[in-house]
Amino acid sequence: MILSPTDAYFISTSAVCVTGLVPLNVHEHFTNYGQTILLVLFQVGAFGIMTFTYFVSLMVGQGLSLRSKVTISNLLDEEGIAQVDRFIKNIIAVTFGVEALGAIALYFSWRNVPGLEGDTLWWYAVFHSVSGFCNAGFSLFADNLATPDVAYNMGGQITIMVMVLCGSLGFAMYLEIVRRARVALGWDSRNTISRHWSTYSWLVVRMTAALVLGGGLILFLIKAIDGSLFTSADPWYWILWESLFNATARTAGFNISDMALNSVPYALFLGALMFIGGNPGSTTGGVHTTAFAVSCGEVARILQGKQDVVMHKRRIARSVVERAVITVILAGAWVGMMTTVMCFAEPGLSLERLFFEVVSSFATVGFSWNVTPELSDAGKWIIVFNMIVGRVGMVAFVLAFMKQPSKSPLRYPETRLPLS
Repeated sequence: MILSPTDAYFISTSAVCVTGLVPLNVHEHFTNYGQTILLVLFQVGAFGIMTFTYFVSLMVGQGLSLRSKVTISNLLDEEGIAQVDRFIKNIIAVTFGVEALGAIALYFSWRNVPGLEGDTLWWYAVFHSVSGFCNAGFSLFADNLATPDVAYNMGGQITIMVMVLCGSLGFAMYLEIVRRARVALGWDSRNTISRHWSTYSWLVVRMTAALVLGGGLILFLIKAIDGSLFTSADPWYWILWESLFNATARTAGFNISDMALNSVPYALFLGALMFIGGNPGSTTGGVHTTAFAVSCGEVARILQGKQDVVMHKRRIARSVVERAVITVILAGAWVGMMTTVMCFAEPGLSLERLFFEVVSSFATVGFSWNVTPELSDAGKWIIVFNMIVGRVGMVAFVLAFMKQPSKSPLRYPETRLPLS
């Protein structure tokens, strides 16, 4: 079957933006060559085009110019341009290393799955391992991981969850782990490490644990409240496991059950988890955990009348707080606006289903309430645009259309306004 230009562009954008939304079955409509192209697209999309380009330049011996080093240093929030070459190589090494281990684990987990043997089994293992680490959510199974042959395969699901978590941690945390390990083992005597972990790593671990464990528990409780827990053919502990899996896959889009069977409250809360997303500097989307946590910290600071946002015994820089707050506000406004636009483009679909699709595409997740195959060409192009904006980042997208601010020595007199 030949893809229409709209579907081809939709799927390629979904791959580059590591989203995973597809209007058709990948296994049935793509040859091995087409599947390989998809894998390359979401692997490059996860690295970032600039990072991948610089890595290729290093591998062919061209090296990086001083200007390029400054650019990528700013892009990756890496202090000091002298370490950029090593930084990029470490990113690639960690990525390929984790993906290789994941592929091996999936191979042994799925070796008894009917229809998977030999080279086919290895290809499925590699494809899903890369898709998991990149938080792409693409699957070669007919119904994603909800396909009956793998829907209850605990080994494969645990491996996918680990891969998703590894991809969502952020490369900055990996590098801190590597640096600490090198110093602890005596491999790097030139550097010393602090006894305390960085505020970034401290926050990433806590936010990730809260979203996965706390989010999974709340999803389970929602099913208990709406009654679906007691009407399901699956036992309660499997429903709990499914909730934990969905909370973990909130950044990737892998599903082990039909998302359309969930209630509206369940979908809305899962949408909130998707909106928060993963960690900065990772393969995930959303507003990111640090921006959300800092924004909540700013709200708490105002309500408590404190002067600063403090985390891990550190005062968060005011510029960081302001950027976090504006990121969350702009992202929320954008999701609301795009949902409204989709209501005009797809009048036959319900508001909650369209909202879920918009959040999923903006946060580059890939969960769908069975909406993607039903979209018109107009709806697909809107979702394509939404995926691109979500991958670029809300603040970066807005700043691209604004002039650089100029400092003015003029300040107007202060005044007060009633707010309530």
